[in-house]
Amino acid sequence: MRNYLIYATIFLSGIFGCVLSVQSKESVNDYHIVVTDHQCQPMSMQIFAGKSRFIIKNKSSRVLEWEILKGVRVVAERENIAPGFYQKMTVDLLPGKYAMTCGLLTNPQGQLVVKVPQGGMDYQVQSKDLIAIASEYKFKLIMRARALSKTLAREPTQLKVADSGQYQLLHLFVRKLSPSTIQNRAPASANYSHLQKQISQWQQLLLHQSMTTRDVIDVLAHAFATYTGEHAAMTQALLQGTEQFVTLIEPVMQHLNPQQLKQFKSDLSQFRTRQNQRTAQQVQRDLHQLSQSLAVGGQ
Repeated sequence: MRNYLIYATIFLSGIFGCVLSVQSKESVNDYHIVVTDHQCQPMSMQIFAGKSRFIIKNKSSRVLEWEILKGVRVVAERENIAPGFYQKMTVDLLPGKYAMTCGLLTNPQGQLVVKVPQGGMDYQVQSKDLIAIASEYKFKLIMRARALSKTLAREPTQLKVADSGQYQLLHLFVRKLSPSTIQNRAPASANYSHLQKQISQWQQLLLHQSMTTRDVIDVLAHAFATYTGEHAAMTQALLQGTEQFVTLIEPVMQHLNPQQLKQFKSDLSQFRTRQNQRTAQQVQRDLHQLSQSLAVGGQ
């Protein structure tokens, strides 16, 4: 598991080496961080969104790297800081909660809270914003496929009802990314060896095939457009997948169109409660409007 998380961090840091683009009305502010053998000083910081310069002083006994993390992904980092020396790092950060590494992996992580400046922010969605959203969502799909594979390894029978919804949703995404290599409908049942081989192929495809924010929106919108309510497991998987997407786009939409985000979340909540075609169609319309707001083309 540790090796997989290390790979995931490398995979995502390659995509997320650049942070989301924000043009702030604030000037560059300096923030000092001291890293000792056991912790950061301070361990908790609150700063304003926009361009910030971190000055990282290494007071530990070994060479270190200092990172800002959002979940498993590396948002920004400064490497090879020698004992007794410091390095500077300037980044643009969106509002939200982040973690800071503090030397050894066994050391506790510091907390970084980024707030909206009082004067507000000027914000424009750029391609790398959309690439970041799509790449993190793809990582979640890979983890979902891996979880299904582990379930089958433990219980080599047909997929359980609870897992069948995740399987069907994965099938929709794989079909979107590679329509020529997959059948139109997911099989109702299949033997263990077939399912293991298929899900393994899906993991490889997700790893190597590019995915855009447009792909994510298209798949989710199609699932809501064709929703019948006949499969409870698929309903739960669709809700989970859509809520994960909402979490990823929320920092962008809070600045781009917070009212639209609020309406989207409200309609999704209505669908969770009622689970009928009318509420599903409303979520589908929200997704299409979201696509237009994000100016989603090839990204």
